[in-house]
Amino acid sequence: MQCFNAYETERDAIISATATALLKEGGEGEILMVNSAGIYLRAEGGVFLLCDISWGLVPIGIAMEGFVGVADLLGIRAGDRFTSSENAIYFSGGALRFSPVVRESEAVTALTPQLSRIREAALDLVALQKTRGVSMLALPLVLGGEAHGVRALNPYCERAYPLLLSLVNALAECSCDRVRNSVSSLVGLGSGLTPSLDDVLLGMIYAFRLLSDEAPPSCDVLRHIVLSLCDTHTGEVSAAYLVAVISGAKFERIENVWRGLCGAQALDITPLCDVGGSSGSEMLLGILLALRVCGYDATK
Repeated sequence: MQCFNAYETERDAIISATATALLKEGGEGEILMVNSAGIYLRAEGGVFLLCDISWGLVPIGIAMEGFVGVADLLGIRAGDRFTSSENAIYFSGGALRFSPVVRESEAVTALTPQLSRIREAALDLVALQKTRGVSMLALPLVLGGEAHGVRALNPYCERAYPLLLSLVNALAECSCDRVRNSVSSLVGLGSGLTPSLDDVLLGMIYAFRLLSDEAPPSCDVLRHIVLSLCDTHTGEVSAAYLVAVISGAKFERIENVWRGLCGAQALDITPLCDVGGSSGSEMLLGILLALRVCGYDATK
C-alpha cells in the first residue's frame, strides 16, 4: 500500500521512544481512530499517536507541526491501512515524513515537592469541578474533605473511592496482597480510550518513578501487577500508555506539573488537565495520591 505518486509532506516532530521503535521496525498497520485531537495507529508492535506539537513529548506520541488538517490532506481514515519505515508513514493519500526535534529538558528526579504547592494543585484540581470521571476524589483523598457528596457524583467515583483509599494505605504499609487486590479491580475501570482509573494509576506510577528514593518497595508490586493486567483488563490504547510509562517513557506535561509542585517553575495544572475530557485531571489525582503515599500530607 506504500504510496509513490501521491502527496508527500515533511513535518518537524517530537517523537517518543515508543513511536521511534515502532517506526524503525517498519511494516504495515491500521488506523484505529481519527479526531481533532489525535490519530491513533496500530502498528505490528503496538499503538502510537499522532498529535499536535503543542502536546510536547507524549509517552506513545509523535507530536508534529501542522497537525490540524493533516488527516484530510492525506486521506487518513479509521479502518484504513498504512505502512511505515524509519521516520515516515505512508497512507492511502500520501506520505508523512518526520524531521525529529530533540527536546532538552532539566532532570526532575532531583527536585523535592513542596507541601504548599501540593495543596495548591489539589485545590486547583477540585476547583475545576469535573463531574465526569474521578478527579473530584482529590477532595476526600488528598485534602481530607467529606467523601459522601463526591462519591455520589457518578458510579465511577462511588466504586473507585474505597479501592483507591485501600490502595493508598496498602502501598504506604507495604501490604502487597492488598495492593494486588485493589489494582485488580482498578485497571480498566471507567469508559473511553483510557479509562479513568487507568489514568489515575498512570499518574501514580509516573510520580513514584520521580520519587524513587522515597517510594516504598510496594510500588514495584504496583507496576508489576498493572503490567500483568494490561493485556486482559483494559483497551489497547490505555495499555499502550501504561506499558510505555512503566518502561520509563516521558510525559512532558506531567513533568511540567512536577516542576511546579517542586517550586522550580510556576505551578499551572491547566495544560495537563486539558488532556482528554478528564484523563489529565485523573493523572494529576494519581500524582497527588502517590505523594500522599510517600508522606506528603496536603491536609496539614
